[in-house]
Amino acid sequence: MEVTTAIKKFDTEHRIFKKNREMWLTEGLAGQYVVIHDEEILGFYKNPSEAFASGIQKFGVDNFFMSSILPNDSTNISFFGLAV
Repeated sequence: MEVTTAIKKFDTEHRIFKKNREMWLTEGLAGQYVVIHDEEILGFYKNPSEAFASGIQKFGVDNFFMSSILPNDSTNISFFGLAV
């Protein structure tokens, strides 16, 4: 699957992330990781391994979106699941 196809698959999650990023930064969540599946924000985690483990525990091998919460020019987005 191409990256652009993967990003389209996660349009909802990426929209939620972009909509809330600035608020999360002002709430002191900078540097943490968020896990989102469809419209559900699973939670915020101090490191990527905790975020990934929580995503796998909750969603199994289904696709989910995980990203570090950083300023606009530093976004690190990861997609997980069988279809990626």
